[in-house]
Formats: sequence, C-alpha cells, structure tokens
Amino acid sequence: MLPGKVISRLFICTVLVALSHCGLAQWIGADVPGYTANFTQVYSPPDRDEVYYCGFNDVDLDSSGWQPAILRYEAGIWDTLLIPGTAYSVVEYHDTLFAGGSFAPHPLDSGFTSDVQYYALNSWHALGVFNDWNVRRLRVLDDTLYAVGSFTEVDGQTATGAARLINGLWVPLPLLPSPFYSLLDIIKHNGRLVISGSFFINGATGIAYLDGGQWNILGPGILGGFSSIHAMAVYQGDLYVGGQIDMGAGNAGRDIMRWDGTQFQPVGGGLQRNLGDNSGFSDVRGMEEHNGVLYVGGGFRYAGGVPAYGVAGWDGIQWCGVPGNLSDGPGHLGVGQGGMAFYYDTLFVACGYLADGDSVRLAAKFIGTNYADTCSGPVGISEAAVVSLTLAPNPATDQITLADLPGTGPWYIQLFDMEGRAHAIRTEAK
Repeated sequence: MLPGKVISRLFICTVLVALSHCGLAQWIGADVPGYTANFTQVYSPPDRDEVYYCGFNDVDLDSSGWQPAILRYEAGIWDTLLIPGTAYSVVEYHDTLFAGGSFAPHPLDSGFTSDVQYYALNSWHALGVFNDWNVRRLRVLDDTLYAVGSFTEVDGQTATGAARLINGLWVPLPLLPSPFYSLLDIIKHNGRLVISGSFFINGATGIAYLDGGQWNILGPGILGGFSSIHAMAVYQGDLYVGGQIDMGAGNAGRDIMRWDGTQFQPVGGGLQRNLGDNSGFSDVRGMEEHNGVLYVGGGFRYAGGVPAYGVAGWDGIQWCGVPGNLSDGPGHLGVGQGGMAFYYDTLFVACGYLADGDSVRLAAKFIGTNYADTCSGPVGISEAAVVSLTLAPNPATDQITLADLPGTGPWYIQLFDMEGRAHAIRTEAK
C-alpha cells in the first residue's frame, strides 16, 4: 500500500517506478601525489586540457620536510608545483598560471609578501603587494584578472576585498560600505560584476552587484543567518548560486537558486541530503557547465527528488543524477570544498575519503560512460526498468495500490503533478 498525501484539488499525475541497479564503480581515485589534508579549488582552463588541484596538500620531495604544492594534471601525468604558502585559487591568464592565497615572503622577490603569485621560469613570483589578509578567489572576466578575499589594502591603496589587474598593477574595486567582509567569489552577469560572501549592505547580505560605482544587494540578498553562497555560474543566461541556502528563511530555492534578471527562482525542486527533508543543509561546492549541461557538486544525495550522490546535472528543465556514490562513508562530503572541473570529458572532483566504497584520498575522477542516471522528469530515466502509470486520485481514500511491479525490487518511486513538481510519498511494501 502507498499512503499518499491528501490533495485539495483533483489532478492527473504520473508515477514512475524505476528499478534500482548495481554496477561497476563509476568513480576511482584521481591518484594525486603527496598527502592531502584538504583541497580548496579544482580548476581547468577553458580548453580543458589541464586540471589543477590546490589547497592543503603536502609533497615530501627529499625527506627534509613537507612543502605545500599545487598539483597539475596533463596528458595523464601529475606535475607538482611547490608554492610558499597556502593556495586557495588558481587560474590561467594570458598563458600564465596565477595563484591566490596566503603566501609567505619569497626570497627572489625581495622578501615582500603578496597573496597573488604567478609561475614563470620554474618559480613563483609575487604580483603586487597585499596586506596580510588572504585572496580567496581569482577569476578571469572579459580578459581581466580579478581577485577577491579579505584583504584591506593592495598596492598601497585601501580595498575591501576586491581588485582587478590593470597594466600590471592592482586597482581596488569600489569599496563596500560593510566594515566586516569576506568575499568568496566574483562573476559577471548581464554586463555587471557580482560578488558573493559575507558582508552587509543596508542590512542585507550574501550577494551584491556593481552599478554606478557602488555595490547594491541583488534582490533580497541571501536570507537566513546560516545561509551562504559557495559557488556561482552563468548558465543559459541566468545567474546560478549554490551553497547552504535555507528555504525556510524565505529564499526561493533549496541550496541552489537562479537569478533570472528580476528575481531569484527555484531550480527544479532543489537539493536535499535526505529525501523530503527541507530543513537541513546539503550544500553546493562546485558548478561547471559541460556539453550544454550545468553540473553541480556538493554534499547532497537528492536533486529534484531523484538520487544524486554528490553530483547532478541540470539541463534547464530537469535534474539527472550522475551515477556512483560520493556521499557515503567517512567524511560524508559528497563533492567537498574544492569543487570540481572537467579535463576534456572526464570530471575531476574534490570529495571525501570514499568514492563508490573505495578509498580515494579526497580526490576522484569519473570513469563511467554516461553522466545521466535517474532523471527528475517523466522521461530520460536511463539504465533502469521503468513503468509509467497515469492515475486519478480516489477521493474516498488517500491510498494507492500498485500491483505487478517488475522484478523483486527494490523500486524507486517518484510522484509528479501536472506542473512538473515532485511530491514526497511514503511506501509500504506488501
């Protein structure tokens, strides 16, 4: 018997019954060198012919001590680039690798500290003079290099955590009115710069855009004291934001939303750690567009109500879970703080300690043949036996019986109304 929810108005719905399936591992370890404590970014340049991991990773080269490193994967080989400090972000700009973070003085650059370094002649070199607060993210937008973080001064000028590189010198962006701030990301949408992080403008927080030389909160901002944005992407003309986003606080979406130019909108039912639970956080740590699909990674197990154990794809209409399991085992991270990036057609992620049940040392890559498993719409469910039934609710009872299901189960059952919204249901096997 299937106890359903009492529905106030009659509608026709579609019930999808999909057989769960077991297969070979979809994820394996990325085999990064050294000892990994945490990754803060996984990055690939636009041509996708390299992938970088940066963060808290140590490589013992000569047994004399552990040294921080940025790891580069190219042509099937890992390369280790030692760096004097902790890197939070890397980016390629004009064929040169740049790193942002919290770096120690470098003897080749007169000993002064810069939280942006570039790699040339087999060594790192300082770019500009920052004070002793860090750079959290580098982005190349319209052929301009941007840096955001918590720094209060750059190249002798007052800053509030945001600057751009012009003719080899850092120029601060217009100052934030907030005395306390920590910027995590910057992007451009509809020709305007958008920043995310921790700051306040007229009592609102989380996300702001630059217009007329001043920062303004985008929409209502991000609502809720524990809500925050950890990743941004522009997809199909809209701005997507993901992180820990609480619907109960009044936000439009559950851990992910899109800004359509006028207001925030939900994204296909959002993300959940546990099915039907809209009160806890599941988090988003990375978003990457590839082959017309926006891939989202984080600590969730469901996207749009269908299984997605750490990574899901959104095509603008429906969610499809990426096969495999990054969300169970020690750490329970799903896709972790460092996010993810594509190397050609292979997705590399920062994750927990296990992927598909095997140890991966916080870094994994996808080896499956299909990035779409169960999907949230009424079509497109792959690698599963599907039964589609059209039912009208019986007004005399709130129960529906499904008989003659294929095989012995277990079955995944999803209920959709005519507007494409998924509804949580409870099942009782007979």
